[in-house]
Amino acid sequence: MIRRYINTIKSKLGAFKIFILEHYLQSLPTVEFQTRFTDERSCLAHLENFKWGNGYNCSRCGNTNYCSGGREFSRQCIKCHHIDSPTSGTLFHDVRFPLLKAFYIVFDLSPYREGIKTSTGLSLKLGLRQKTCWLFMRKVKREMIKNGMSRYSSKMRGKIP
Repeated sequence: MIRRYINTIKSKLGAFKIFILEHYLQSLPTVEFQTRFTDERSCLAHLENFKWGNGYNCSRCGNTNYCSGGREFSRQCIKCHHIDSPTSGTLFHDVRFPLLKAFYIVFDLSPYREGIKTSTGLSLKLGLRQKTCWLFMRKVKREMIKNGMSRYSSKMRGKIP
């Protein structure tokens, strides 16, 4: 019972962290975005700092002790040996295209800036398939609606499958 309650709190905290990350990315000017996120490593470093900046907590058992995981920027719990990556529990989990492009899509969908806003336009700009852009944009919009932080939240609630 207590474990279920702790997992519920962790899942809500994860949603709040996603909200903060989206808000941070969307409030950057374009030039600053391009200088701050130059490659995959800079995106992973930012996610690592964002996720574990206040200390590591294992997502499975809650332990705070860790060692480095198998990949760069990942961490392995000493107690249960669970490996956590900086992208796990975020919008960027299991993204199969470059992380920098995923960051750009989130940045471009900002309600505070004018961007391309269509999957076709983003696919041409980023060199991705249109369906890939559309699926990821839908994922981002769902999170924005769930957190009530987008221009989509009032008129599109319940309309994005």
